[in-house]
Amino acid sequence: MRILFAGTPSAALPRDVARLGHEVLFPAETDWWAAMQAGVPPDRYADALWAACKAARPDALVVHKGWHWWHERERWAVPAEVLWGLRKLVPAILYLCADDPAATPVTIALGLPAPCDVWLTTCPGIVDAPLHAGRYCARIEEFWLAWDEDVRPQVDPELAGVQVALTGHPYYRPFPAPHYQLGFATVRRDLVRRAIECGLRPGIWGPSTWTEESQGGDPKLAAWYRGWLDPSQIHVVHGSVGACVGTHLVEGRRYESGRCVWTLGAGGVLVHELRPGLADEFGDAALWFRPGDIEGALSLCERLSADHELSARMRAEGRALVLERHTWVHRAARLVELAEEARRPAPYH
Repeated sequence: MRILFAGTPSAALPRDVARLGHEVLFPAETDWWAAMQAGVPPDRYADALWAACKAARPDALVVHKGWHWWHERERWAVPAEVLWGLRKLVPAILYLCADDPAATPVTIALGLPAPCDVWLTTCPGIVDAPLHAGRYCARIEEFWLAWDEDVRPQVDPELAGVQVALTGHPYYRPFPAPHYQLGFATVRRDLVRRAIECGLRPGIWGPSTWTEESQGGDPKLAAWYRGWLDPSQIHVVHGSVGACVGTHLVEGRRYESGRCVWTLGAGGVLVHELRPGLADEFGDAALWFRPGDIEGALSLCERLSADHELSARMRAEGRALVLERHTWVHRAARLVELAEEARRPAPYH
């Protein structure tokens, strides 16, 4: 197949599609994220995407998200009209979004999934929300983020003393409407505060808002804040610390934000909120605590610090599970399979 990407959640996905023997096209002008960052107007981007598809005649188009909050809460989005128009040129269009469920209302309001044949989502539970009924494309498929097999686990001995690691933003409340807001449980700042009170050694990686009270942080956490974590180094932190603690911004059935796969794939130890469907998939490869149960989460971290045999077993079993089921190779094969199944009769050229 010839597959054209309009953005990607990871460079490993188009790479692995190509390794499976398919022709991958990802011209610079179809990268919506780069266009948005460069201030290219959405309409001009739409013209470039149309021209690229008309010239390449791909068998499938993959649109990765296609919108973002820009300057001062201004929203940049690929016009849905261009996707409707591209149905005349492209036999299959797949919409891939890793932001569900929080962003689902925005995504639907923009009409981005509707012109597509398949919606690949990190949260198949979006179909349970009545407000979305009848407003999405023909088929919804679970499509979690994945582990890059080309990345080898790497341990930094200097991080071994971190017993409670949090990576990402200091989410302290759900995003405001129109985002999905239900099911928020654990204030990450409070988890770190309590860890310090209990004598545990935390480590925080993420934006500087971790030390800004107005943004859900705390200036007193500066001593444990280690700065922004470059994406190329995420696996080093996840694989080196005593335990990486995962929480979700909001609820979603079988919603996986990537932390499970990225921590376990790196050979790390995961302590995560028990959200619907996750334990069914990862089982004993992680330790689970009830959403909002900060004491329970920290108790598990203490247990891991004391039980090196348990920690070693979890590192080995978690990585083996990810390599068996959750690499970008697996996702690439599934994407191609879905694209082939979705292909409509040859469009008018």
